Amino acid sequence: MVTAQHSRISINSESGYSIQWNGNNGNHFNPETGAESPENDAFNAYSFASSNYFPDGEHDAANVIDGYYGNSSSWIAKPNDKDPWLALGWDEEIRISRVAWSRDNGDDLGDCCGGQLKDRAVGTYTLQYTNVTEPDEETAEANNPSDGWFTIGSVEYKAGNENAEFASYLHHQFEIRKGNDPISLTGLRIKVSNAGMCIDEIEINGPPSKSQSDFIDIKGSDGFQVFWTQTNGDWFQEESPAPARSNVAISSNNSSGFGSSELGLGTHLISAINDGYYSHSKSWIPATDDENPFIGIRFNQQISIKSIAWGRDNGDDTGDCCDGQLKDRWQGVYTIQVTQTNDPGRATEETGEPKTGWATIASIEYKAESDDFIPYLRHEFQVSDIDGSSIPATAIRIKVSNTSIAIDELEVNPLPSVPEGAVEIYEEEGFLVTWDGNQGDFFNAIAKAKAPKNSALANQGTLAFGSSELGLGVHLIRNVNDGLYGNSNSWISSLGLSGEAGEQDEFIGLSFGKIIPVSSIAWGRDNGNTETDACGGTCKDRSIGIYTIQYTLIDNPDETTEETDDAKTGWQNLASVEYLPDAPLEFIPYMRHEFKIGSSDKELPVEATGIRIIVSSGMIAIDELEVNSTNQEQDENINPEKPDANLVIETDDGFEILWDRNEGDYYSDDALAEVPENDALAENGTIAFGSSELDFGVHYISNVNDGFYGNSKSWIAKFTTPADEEPFIGLNFGKIVPVSSIAWGRDNGNNTDDCCGGQLKDRSFDIYQLDYTTVDNPDADTSEADNPVDGWVRIGSVEFKTASDAFSPWLRHRFDVALNNQPISATGIRIRVNSNQTAIDEIEINPKTPPKAENRLSVGIEKGNLLISWTGNAILEFSDTLGPKAKWTKVMEQSNPYTVSKETSDTGSKYYRTKSE
Repeated sequence: MVTAQHSRISINSESGYSIQWNGNNGNHFNPETGAESPENDAFNAYSFASSNYFPDGEHDAANVIDGYYGNSSSWIAKPNDKDPWLALGWDEEIRISRVAWSRDNGDDLGDCCGGQLKDRAVGTYTLQYTNVTEPDEETAEANNPSDGWFTIGSVEYKAGNENAEFASYLHHQFEIRKGNDPISLTGLRIKVSNAGMCIDEIEINGPPSKSQSDFIDIKGSDGFQVFWTQTNGDWFQEESPAPARSNVAISSNNSSGFGSSELGLGTHLISAINDGYYSHSKSWIPATDDENPFIGIRFNQQISIKSIAWGRDNGDDTGDCCDGQLKDRWQGVYTIQVTQTNDPGRATEETGEPKTGWATIASIEYKAESDDFIPYLRHEFQVSDIDGSSIPATAIRIKVSNTSIAIDELEVNPLPSVPEGAVEIYEEEGFLVTWDGNQGDFFNAIAKAKAPKNSALANQGTLAFGSSELGLGVHLIRNVNDGLYGNSNSWISSLGLSGEAGEQDEFIGLSFGKIIPVSSIAWGRDNGNTETDACGGTCKDRSIGIYTIQYTLIDNPDETTEETDDAKTGWQNLASVEYLPDAPLEFIPYMRHEFKIGSSDKELPVEATGIRIIVSSGMIAIDELEVNSTNQEQDENINPEKPDANLVIETDDGFEILWDRNEGDYYSDDALAEVPENDALAENGTIAFGSSELDFGVHYISNVNDGFYGNSKSWIAKFTTPADEEPFIGLNFGKIVPVSSIAWGRDNGNNTDDCCGGQLKDRSFDIYQLDYTTVDNPDADTSEADNPVDGWVRIGSVEFKTASDAFSPWLRHRFDVALNNQPISATGIRIRVNSNQTAIDEIEINPKTPPKAENRLSVGIEKGNLLISWTGNAILEFSDTLGPKAKWTKVMEQSNPYTVSKETSDTGSKYYRTKSE
């Protein structure tokens, strides 16, 4: 039987057994050092495991029954454990009805990693039991518990947002039964789906856990999820009037209320639902004879709903009609519905489909008052589809289960409070930068999660530039304004994995191509795409630090523009925004945040031709940089890139092979065409090996890392009789090397004196199978294996299929590679080819990125004429003036050098520059 009480938990019970969860989340949590678990039957057990990451230390099986929560007293299997599990055994048979576990349920203060850890919890926990005497590591799985481990069922924790309704790393208790009875056993085992998962404590028959559903019961409809933010009376004011929080539903934002009926009596009107005030006298109550009471808000446009709030009486104890706050009229069921129809209202029918009528997203029952839940106060609920994306709607309504219920204000997307200790803003004199607490606006979990229409988009003509890029096929400069959220569409500098900072700070910037008024800037680390992203979900790292915002007014700013502290001549500081490391939990640093920008005198927008953000750490990631964001969709659709027809890349689980369409870098016609510095070179200690070599006096194994391109410096396997039927070429680094990129070609240089009279374009169509290993000194005799410590493990393959204008298979191509989004640690790399006719002139490991060609302008005098020459791939332009409003025109005759006659130069001032093509 499969059950799912929450979108992030999937429970699968075997026939005859049941596993149930009542919604408990984090019971017994204690941030203090020495956080103790409650008394339970696990204290009488002995523990054992498939392996222990730190035996007799912080991550050993013994820790899960020591009575203490926290990462420093937990169990983790060894990283190479292919079948990780953790088990408890008893000397005699016991009956169990409850089992609980957690990843890190306490000890935020004294733990070894500086606080509560929230990783290593997502995955599947398979519950098994046995009745054998003294079960241990040798006990096998069986079809009967009397013979070995027998499966009860499984609990899967899925990736997603951690919140008060479900946080994967906290304590959760499950009721387990065989039929209707407790399970008699001598051993309980939990198999985890990957060796990285962590358990700090297992509890057996502990005290029954309390659940939020005891006082408020939330049930999301299929395809939707709703959770309470644990708010109780936020924005309550005793004064009269008591203003509500600014939100989309308020009447001043052009939204209007409607309802099934109103009690009247001069106070309880439909119009009170969004008048912007709390209190009983500003509330809606339906008529007593209303058989289907509801209240709603139409937005007069389609919006994205991510939160809803309401209360019975959240303020104005002073001037209210009934002499103070009222605490009645709250008990019942509130059914939340949305629609996307045009002109929705009272007459809109309930169809179950938002495009044609009302569709229910959740029902919330207010059951009882408790210390944690004050039902008559305002409560806020976050709503989303099953993937965590906001819900599109033209209107919302709440059906109430009885006519005695009162609602004083219905709010949609209320602005959150600005959490203290989350963000510090340091403004330069003359500027104003503010943040109103927004976070995660426009988040969408879909594969191509789009940013809203804004001035920074590439499809608006804006160009992105940066100090450097990490690459790996995903973390590129151009991603910051491609209109797509998500880690796979983010920018990270070249220091993102390791390396020392150079003289220049790492930065990312935008050139608008014109002067625009900048009134807001937004960015995030990962604001969408949890479906197909490179890290398998939302990435929550790489966001803490300082973001220094700069602007300029010079024409076409780029990565070479200097910082001058004067926007008219270069980059000028506007403000610095610091995301603080000890921010409160309500601040989500990896999501999108928008900051209002203005000049401090009249709060006018800041005019700029470009914006640049300097990051305090090269590790920081930005998925999208937005300027002047709107609520509108982008003008042009952004479609997923079509697979390249010229080559096909396939990868094994966990690996990445990515190509950014580089081609022929470092090509040279010279006789000794040199390759760039890289870890594969023989001069760096790497040894080449192979299955065979062609005995023609040129195509040796040693050529693939000799440092030279060209056919006469290439390797070809032996295709003469007896032919090599399983050709491969490989490299032995003699040490562990973190491999982040691999490059190879058939003939990338030397057209001068090569043995075949020029560049060769044959012998390149093939499937290149990439392998790696961590064995000491791998060579041609190293065998294939399931584990890199034992031999060669496949990374994936690259198939060169056809040539085109965009792809020349005989040239050098570099591919970024990764394992779980990190470089692949290897002692050796091997390339297998299908054909013994295939040629490779050089294999490069971690080659340096090719430098950009510099454009340099030189001026001289010849026979009285002005002679202008330049280097690099550039065009020559001229203008009659200088400054941000100067109009530059392309010189029609692009001869290099370019001659300006004496007669022309005598007619007045002209200015010349080069511009990269």
